[in-house]
Amino acid sequence: MAMPDITTRSELGWPRLSSTIPVANTNLGMSAHYDGADKGLAGRNHTACITYWKNCRNSHMNGNGWSDIGYAYAVCPHGHILEGRGFGRQQAAQAQQGNKLPNGNSRWVTVTFMSGPTESPTLQQLAAWHRLRGWLRADKGVAATVHGHRDFSLTSCPGDKLYKLVQDGTLKNPASTPDLPSEDDDLMALPMLQENADSFDVKTLRALLYARGYVSDALVPDTGLPAWLDNTKFDVQLTNAVIGFQSAKDLDPDGIVGKLTWAKLLRQ
Repeated sequence: MAMPDITTRSELGWPRLSSTIPVANTNLGMSAHYDGADKGLAGRNHTACITYWKNCRNSHMNGNGWSDIGYAYAVCPHGHILEGRGFGRQQAAQAQQGNKLPNGNSRWVTVTFMSGPTESPTLQQLAAWHRLRGWLRADKGVAATVHGHRDFSLTSCPGDKLYKLVQDGTLKNPASTPDLPSEDDDLMALPMLQENADSFDVKTLRALLYARGYVSDALVPDTGLPAWLDNTKFDVQLTNAVIGFQSAKDLDPDGIVGKLTWAKLLRQ
């Protein structure tokens, strides 16, 4: 499998990883992380993600006293993968505590979602995770297992929202993350949708609303996010989510998804 597009350390202006950081066989699986506070990066330009990643490295080195950034990689809300320590090197963000799993820093690939406690990952983030995971599995022999930081350490990381995606298999199953339409799609080909509609296009609408952060936890059923995204019915709850999006984007909050609403959803 071809290596996905990864923003490298060199592109970030960072030096090569120090030879003092040991080589490690990080092939037992992947582990998801988040930040201790919401960052709001999904609503900002990607340059904010680059700044965040650089600040994260600075904090890990000058605040935590680590030799470099603690994570192997990051996936940002806009769908980019950014290199930290990379594959096959000792990491620093996942020390064993209590009776938790051992060897978190030496045998697992740690990946942060650059998000906080109340933020849900965007579909672009989930797609980036799966691109990275697919390559690591095919090219580096990384096992299929996925954990959250809390499985190794006494922490709330990666937060309840991300950890639920660890538990329900979303982070292991690429099919659970629907493809997003590209910005070049013909908006005229997208139908007008409103309550009581029942079609595949409703699934596209659900995916976009989720990616833009307009789906609350209360809307997601106990069966998990994939079940909600796979629902083709335009119900009352979806109407309310559409109205919330339209109000935030200065559109007529009528709950009807026409050309202007599709345009905002696709090109935010």
